[in-house]
Amino acid sequence: MSLDIRYLTNGTKNVYVVAEKDVTPVAVHFYSERDEIPYQIRDHAPKGKPMFVGPDSARNLFAMNALYPELIHEFCDKPEYAGSPCIFESCSLADWKTCKYRCTAKIRVRLGDGDAQEIHAAELRTDSHSE
Repeated sequence: MSLDIRYLTNGTKNVYVVAEKDVTPVAVHFYSERDEIPYQIRDHAPKGKPMFVGPDSARNLFAMNALYPELIHEFCDKPEYAGSPCIFESCSLADWKTCKYRCTAKIRVRLGDGDAQEIHAAELRTDSHSE
């Protein structure tokens, strides 16, 4: 069994994240207290202070649903990144909390004929490796 157990915080909420990485899809479990973790694996859980993570780091560590559920559907509206998930603190464009490109589910897309159309940002995602 391949387990990844981390103790994380967003500054207001602390959570133990237990990710079972040997199953597909990855199984993730959240615990607010160390004593809630099943006793068989509790000894592997870190002790002490939680590690602070921003939204992008939380997504990479499978903790987005627990620590930043309100930001799950945030996307980038900058034309070259349109439809991509916002990468929050990892972005070099601006402070993610005040970024003018950060948007929720719908964004405006400029079509080839000059007309603009609102569509769901997820529809714009493309897999560049599939070509």
